[in-house]
Amino acid sequence: MTTDLSNTYGEMERLYNDSRVVKRAHFSAAQGKQRARTIIGLAIIALNVLISSSLIDVLVADKAAVLIRILAVFAAAFAAIQTFFNFQKDVEAHHSAGDAYGSINRRVRLLVAEFKDGSRKPDDIIADFKALTEEYLKANTRSKGCIPTDGDYYKARAAIERSDDREGRVGSI
Repeated sequence: MTTDLSNTYGEMERLYNDSRVVKRAHFSAAQGKQRARTIIGLAIIALNVLISSSLIDVLVADKAAVLIRILAVFAAAFAAIQTFFNFQKDVEAHHSAGDAYGSINRRVRLLVAEFKDGSRKPDDIIADFKALTEEYLKANTRSKGCIPTDGDYYKARAAIERSDDREGRVGSI
């Protein structure tokens, strides 16, 4: 390998690893948003069932009206939180971003394989790599509205490390 091609290979590895981490982070973020949506949704349902049932009247007849009002306030607050944060929209945005980074990741992995086994001309690989780098930058721009948290990145890196350990890899391609 010439110096220029080894630099290109290093950049391909970097793009592979970056897209892999960002993909996992977006899916981790989507999972967290979905979990929050489910928990809040179930709380709203449970509170409304309690409010509309006669169970409260049976258990605490003398304070039923006050308890029903308190539960109604909580149910309304949870519904407002769910509406305000729009978890489903965030879940879909993170899935879309994760899919974009996943696609980039798979194509970079193929480019690296072609580079390693010499099945394509280096100039063709470099041109495809530049196009994938541009696509990665565009994906970054498109996903500015749904940025994973530091915790999502931590979970992503830990999951990748566990996966690499199971597969006997050292963290690169």
